[in-house]
Amino acid sequence: KLEEADDYFDLEKINIYNIVEEIKNETSFRRHQKNINFKNKIKKDQFIIGNKELLFSIFQNLVENTINYAGDNIEIIISQYKEDKEYIFISYMDTGKGIPEEHLNRIFERFYRIDTGRTRKSGGTGLGLSIVKNAILFHKGDITAKNIKGGFEFLFTLKKVL
Repeated sequence: KLEEADDYFDLEKINIYNIVEEIKNETSFRRHQKNINFKNKIKKDQFIIGNKELLFSIFQNLVENTINYAGDNIEIIISQYKEDKEYIFISYMDTGKGIPEEHLNRIFERFYRIDTGRTRKSGGTGLGLSIVKNAILFHKGDITAKNIKGGFEFLFTLKKVL
């Protein structure tokens, strides 16, 4: 299990804002093709002690899912909506088409795909959100997902110091 793998992952001081900016820049061409705007509202000086690769994979997989499935002419907004002594609270929101309610309780399962007609070529492996959830669990956090008026939102926590 990932939670038992703490020794295998290097921990360092990570700037969350910079990780989100890196993904924003890396995806800029593909987002531009679909007219997907991206707002990084994380505090510029928000640091946590964690694993850079796992933190990167959280935001990368969420952004890739939005690009691949949420539609065109939309917006991604990543913000920090709360902070306490131990955790930061993050909202990842897009103004895309959302996810059918009947699939919501299964989207974090390994290999689960909403559209079973997708092939690997057209629609990934069904691992993205499972990776996201496990990376968040590694950082002693939790994640929920819900359709909201005008889009979809993931809310998750990350422990500041592992």
